[in-house]
Amino acid sequence: MDNNLINKLEKFYDLNDHEKQETLISILNLANDNPKKFINAIQNEKFNRLNNLPIIYEALSKDLDNWADFFITEIERLFETAKQSNTPYSILNHLQEFTFIDPNKFKHRDRIVEILATQLDNENSTFRFCALDLLPDFVKDDDMLTINKMKKLLKDENWRIRYWTYLNLKDIGVLDEQNDKLSWTDRLRSKFLNNLKFQ
Repeated sequence: MDNNLINKLEKFYDLNDHEKQETLISILNLANDNPKKFINAIQNEKFNRLNNLPIIYEALSKDLDNWADFFITEIERLFETAKQSNTPYSILNHLQEFTFIDPNKFKHRDRIVEILATQLDNENSTFRFCALDLLPDFVKDDDMLTINKMKKLLKDENWRIRYWTYLNLKDIGVLDEQNDKLSWTDRLRSKFLNNLKFQ
């Protein structure tokens, strides 16, 4: 990676929109020139706030024909690595960058839903939240098996999970307003407590 591109990566969020798009295209071209070398570099990135993973994921999402398999491998890597961490959220929050993927152009859409749905049963609330947070971007309207699994979290032991489940189901239009309600205590908690406190 040349110094000019490294410099742009470091200052990415200060660039204008045109410069950002140019940088993303440069990253994608570099990745397509030598995919194995690029993937190896990605896998050596540390999971912290200073890494370039969000930018890299956005760049690669522009070429799902070549990088769809990578994203499946990557989501599995994120969950597996998080299992070994005392602060899994510092790793799993990178899943937010998968929202750059166009689900209608992603050949592994069903597989990513399957992976996320499995994590809804995880005993660690951080895993449940991160899976729940990404699922609305990929779950299909007629996938009642996954939607019903999400609905079970309306009665999760963790009030933050209940709160975000309610909001996510409401956003994708599958909430039963008669039966799927958020308790007044959870509404109160959401107003006065940090609803994103996950480790």
